[in-house]
Amino acid sequence: MTSVAVLGGTGLIGRHVIDALQQAGVTSIVATANRRPPFERAGVEWRQADLTAPERARAALRGARSAVICAGRLSTAAELKRDPVGSVTTTLRIGVNALEAAAAEGVGQVVLLSSTTGYPPGAGPKLESAMFADDPPGDWFGVGWVHRFLEKQLEWYCRLQRLAAGVALRPTLVYGPHDDFDPASAHFVPSFVRRVVERERPVEIWGDGSQSRNLIHAADVASAIVAVLKDEAPGFAASPPRAAPA
Repeated sequence: MTSVAVLGGTGLIGRHVIDALQQAGVTSIVATANRRPPFERAGVEWRQADLTAPERARAALRGARSAVICAGRLSTAAELKRDPVGSVTTTLRIGVNALEAAAAEGVGQVVLLSSTTGYPPGAGPKLESAMFADDPPGDWFGVGWVHRFLEKQLEWYCRLQRLAAGVALRPTLVYGPHDDFDPASAHFVPSFVRRVVERERPVEIWGDGSQSRNLIHAADVASAIVAVLKDEAPGFAASPPRAAPA
């Protein structure tokens, strides 16, 4: 982990990844910022980059030995209801550009933040063998297939030896400090926190009470990413979530 680029460094996961990398002793970190402004952090080189532009993605990864791709546009239920296509196609463009840039710039190791939305519907543990078994459910059809495609692109580049090593991590619903608390785009956890902080009476709970969710803290996702970066075994691997129901 001599030189790591974090694409999406100002986002929920990206900020925690930067913290975890510095705690692990990484001294050369490049991070991208776009919609959110960069934050003060010694030892971090910020590069302003709209990653939907291929040339900006290449510039962002120039000189990096490893890359963490956690950039994209979050597809929450609220966002998909407002615009079922925009967040999905933006994430696709960013992911394709980032992977192509990593290959073109000679980045040896890539960690791709994928999503459990790629799994087909069904209760119980999400097994690796089930990821591509059937279509993603309902409103998550487009979101899930985008993440499936990006995983396969990463695997393909590793097979072609355009990348030496690639890992796709599929976290469940991520929460923590620096989350998006905008009610128009936030997941249910920050939305619920905001309603409590704003003293709503009563606080509306979505659903009929039978739903369950798997949650994982952003710091735990960042710890998993650092563990992956320490393992430089060649090839491709994908990892399902390891989170307790909440």
